[in-house]
Amino acid sequence: MKELLRRKLESDPIRAQSYARHRLHHGRAFALYHALKDRDGAKLLHPDRHRTVVFGSESALKRRPSPTQAAKMLADHDVISFDVFDTLLFRCVDDPTTLFHIVGAQLNVLDFPALRIAAEREARRGVPHGEVNLEQIYAQLALCGIDAQRGMRLEWELECACCHANAYLLDIVRMLAAQGKRLIAVSDMYLSAKQVAHLLEKSGYPPFAQVFVSCEHGANKASGELFAIVRRQCGEAHSYVHIGDHPHSDHLSPRRHGFSVLRYANVHTLGDPHRAHDLSVVTGSIYRGLVNAKLHDSDARFSMAFELGYVYGSLLAIGYCQYLQEQRRRLGLDQLLFLARDGDILRQVYALLYPQERADLIYVPWSRSAGIQLLAEAWKPDYFRRFLTHKCNQGLTLTQVFSAMGLEGLLPLLNQERSLDPGSELTAHEETQVRSFLLDHFDQILQCYERRRAGARHLLEPWLSSPGRVGVVDIGWTGSAAIALRALGEQWGWQKEIIGFLVGSDALQDHLQGGRTCGAHALGILHSYVFSSAQNRALWKQHDPASGHNVLAELLFASPAPSLKCFSQTAEGATQLCWKPKEKHSERYAQIQQGILSFTKDYLRLVPEVLRQRRIQGDDAYAPLRLLMDACNRPYLEEVLSWMKDNHV
Repeated sequence: MKELLRRKLESDPIRAQSYARHRLHHGRAFALYHALKDRDGAKLLHPDRHRTVVFGSESALKRRPSPTQAAKMLADHDVISFDVFDTLLFRCVDDPTTLFHIVGAQLNVLDFPALRIAAEREARRGVPHGEVNLEQIYAQLALCGIDAQRGMRLEWELECACCHANAYLLDIVRMLAAQGKRLIAVSDMYLSAKQVAHLLEKSGYPPFAQVFVSCEHGANKASGELFAIVRRQCGEAHSYVHIGDHPHSDHLSPRRHGFSVLRYANVHTLGDPHRAHDLSVVTGSIYRGLVNAKLHDSDARFSMAFELGYVYGSLLAIGYCQYLQEQRRRLGLDQLLFLARDGDILRQVYALLYPQERADLIYVPWSRSAGIQLLAEAWKPDYFRRFLTHKCNQGLTLTQVFSAMGLEGLLPLLNQERSLDPGSELTAHEETQVRSFLLDHFDQILQCYERRRAGARHLLEPWLSSPGRVGVVDIGWTGSAAIALRALGEQWGWQKEIIGFLVGSDALQDHLQGGRTCGAHALGILHSYVFSSAQNRALWKQHDPASGHNVLAELLFASPAPSLKCFSQTAEGATQLCWKPKEKHSERYAQIQQGILSFTKDYLRLVPEVLRQRRIQGDDAYAPLRLLMDACNRPYLEEVLSWMKDNHV
């Protein structure tokens, strides 16, 4: 029966991959069940379908004692034993076999992960107790023609680079070491005790009295024999306690040999049900490794807004900034202008990733409404669509609408000529009359906007008037900001070539109506990172503005600072910026930004350069958002979208 199941898995690569992934954290039976239960493979091909996220704070679900409380419980025993991997040490990936892909690429060996796993399995068959070291594993790989010495060196270097301390347990171990407690580490591992001790020391742990590894003792934790050896060597009369993450090897087995147990729930077991899995192997493993550790490693509790940024906005922010840097080099851009307000967090992330370019990153006040006012004459249809059509039947009075347009002075004339009460609501009927009135008095509108144009010109001229090329960074969706700046530059005789960058553009609805950005993309005026009508079309078709997808992306990058209402100019000729009122949920926006910055810093600190050399692809960066967009997560999505419902006209 066992052989038949093995053959079935080997004949189906999708199920084999599922088995390998689940086997690592959940055991053989669980892995086999999930690999075989879905006959058509739909769940395996679409792993995030119907996967639910935690409504509220995911980090609040765990129940861990504080480090001080845990240290006090452990200190009651003579010998304190710790599991190593996924307990004392975390890797920056959720699946350690991910590292085999990097080793194989460095060795220029095809299918190295499969060969490495098979070599370990074969090596274990050759010894009675099934415990082997790294040399024995690579002796099997040498039979395939692989350079064993180089392979071992590369794997060890990568292991050293990817391991870091569990900050929660690091505090606990330091407290116990300060009390003079006897601390030991116990691990089922093919690395030597000396190597494991080096990883612990490199990660900041104080010295452990002893390190027990299964490959050196020919016994493992799963059988309990390694715990028996620990008692014989450390003294049968002592009291023992063990802390680890595996339900069998770290909980049941030590109890059978007289150990007390303090359970440490595996961070990936806790976080995996809520994580996006529809990503490429390396990027997905890094993403889940960092997120699961952040949310579940300690007793820390994070707000829903912080987690929204850390879990769902961060990968998109990093990937977009990597894309921007790549495009900047390719196109020879002198500077990058990050437009308010979305550009606030993007500029901060870019500066963290590429600090040497900080002087060339400019944060520019901007808003779509302010830009349309500057181009009211050239963009009349868009002007009326923005300020009238979109405001109809929204419960807004004519006074509010005219105030947003900066035309309060025309209200008495409107009442006189069209008998419209400024306090009345703007409906479709009134909209027709107002539009007719404004067209009749468009010269007066342009006079009202003269100081606004002068203020904008004074502000933008230092960056856009001289020869060269500059990139304008926005989120989406029509590229109106970059095109507006190009139009203004042409009117004012500026020489700078302006190229716009977006996360995504040209929604399907716009495309069916003729496409609003197709020409700009074709001419290289606009470039999209994740999708457009000519790029990543599967994502482009899924993205639905009517379901709040635009607003979700805008929320992830919203600045806590108020939005720009308009430009103006003082009597002395200086630029004056007029801001809208501060929004109700601005504090949440700040927490979202904190989450994005926290992930970025963790990414740079914990992920070795060899794993982050290539750019995060748009499909990967967008995968966490796709998870939120699933119908089963609609309550979560509606809650966060409600934070953007402030409408300061």
